[in-house]
Amino acid sequence: MIHHYQARRRTQNGQPYYDVIEVYRKSIYGAAGQTVDGVLAGGETKAELIADLERMLADVKRYRTIVEQEQL
Repeated sequence: MIHHYQARRRTQNGQPYYDVIEVYRKSIYGAAGQTVDGVLAGGETKAELIADLERMLADVKRYRTIVEQEQL
């Protein structure tokens, strides 16, 4: 299974809100799922944190923003 990061736009109380989620794929041909909550960057060192942030940024730039409708 492979994954990438993707921006998500939600509406909360009528206001737009963006976060980053992980999208999982079984293959290059289709999505298998995504995280429910936004994800945080992390690492055991500052260098690992920077590398994680750079991966997130590259993916957010590469993939379209997922737009979710406000749940009533």
